[in-house]
Amino acid sequence: MKPLNQDAVILVVSNPVDILTHFARQLSGLPPTQVIGSGTSLDSARLRGRLAQELEVSPNSVNAYVLGEHGDSQFVSTDSIVS
Repeated sequence: MKPLNQDAVILVVSNPVDILTHFARQLSGLPPTQVIGSGTSLDSARLRGRLAQELEVSPNSVNAYVLGEHGDSQFVSTDSIVS
């Protein structure tokens, strides 16, 4: 799985994303900064969008994040939800 270009960046978007990202990093030999898992990024965007819809504000005004390992162990963290 070694990339032809050592400057390549691998973005993992398949589930289970955390496990696949771990193995992609191991098998590619690339540094951790070049192997990225989407993790909870999409979940965070969906959460901000839904909260913004309910609060009738722009999603850019909502500060809410889904953290943790993608799946059953993830949780919502908020910091003054609307700025």
